[in-house]
Amino acid sequence: MRNFLGRLAGDEEESETGDAAEQGESYTPPEEPDYVSQWKLGSHSVPSGISKDEIENEISRIKDVNPDLAGVFEEASSMVEHSETSGYECKVCGLYHGHSDGKNNHDIRSSLNVRDAFTSQMEFCPFCHCGVNELAMWIDFIAFSNVVVFEDQEEFESVLELDNDVLMDFCHKYREMVNDHTRDTQPTVAEALESIGAVHSVPSDITEELHLFFGRWHDIKQAANRAPIAGETRNVIDDLRTELEVEVEAVKEREQESEEAAEEEDPLHGRDYEGEVFFFNNVGDCGFIESEDVANDAFFDLTEIDSIEQGVNVAFDIEQDEKGPMARSVIILDDE
Repeated sequence: MRNFLGRLAGDEEESETGDAAEQGESYTPPEEPDYVSQWKLGSHSVPSGISKDEIENEISRIKDVNPDLAGVFEEASSMVEHSETSGYECKVCGLYHGHSDGKNNHDIRSSLNVRDAFTSQMEFCPFCHCGVNELAMWIDFIAFSNVVVFEDQEEFESVLELDNDVLMDFCHKYREMVNDHTRDTQPTVAEALESIGAVHSVPSDITEELHLFFGRWHDIKQAANRAPIAGETRNVIDDLRTELEVEVEAVKEREQESEEAAEEEDPLHGRDYEGEVFFFNNVGDCGFIESEDVANDAFFDLTEIDSIEQGVNVAFDIEQDEKGPMARSVIILDDE
């Protein structure tokens, strides 16, 4: 996952994946993971026992002393090796799963449609508790990056063009509303957006995509909540979150500097006209802009901007209507 840190708000780089990644062989456990033997959660645990190498060494040791006993050991070892296992051990965090790899529902690739190219760069294993918890951390930063996480990400790609903070505020608020059992009706996307003050900053035509993204985000959070991990694993994921937060702040600072430089070059932010709101009707959420560059006052409404007050300076474009000029793409200019 650290490979993604330098790619926030950058171009995605495809990763090649092969059989090793598919089987989890590309995942290298931390050196001397002492903590893995100290915890047990439900039907998941980290077993202790003799390894295959230790069995083979023991067989070699007693061959000269007791060939018959060595033969019995060899036969038993072969039977175990070719028998169907009823569980598997995570090669990264050490968690033992008391169910077979082929029958488990932990794999974020199949259950949550996550791409192989993404999982191959994760710190943890995609078919273990540690992997879904890492994914639950990463999903909170998804709109900051051009990384393609899901196989079907194009189905809600417009949502990922939103401000990441707005997107996460929406998800948390919508989940809160969905879980509010005192409500008489199911909440709507519009209600959640209104609650966080983002009705006009989110295009109305992406409501369905917001539903789809929220569903995926919610499923991931639910899966992580039901997949406990060791405290040391949690600490590693928390450290990854901190690294991402630092990188995100750096990205925001660069974007702010870029916006300030652009404003110096173009104080109207690409708009054609500058003017002042000389009238605004709070009831009708509409008003008029007066500008020396426009012959008639331009009408606007709050579909163009989140909030506004009479007397503020604005920049805008003009669209001619049968009733007169309509102000479009309205933005409030700084007092300075």
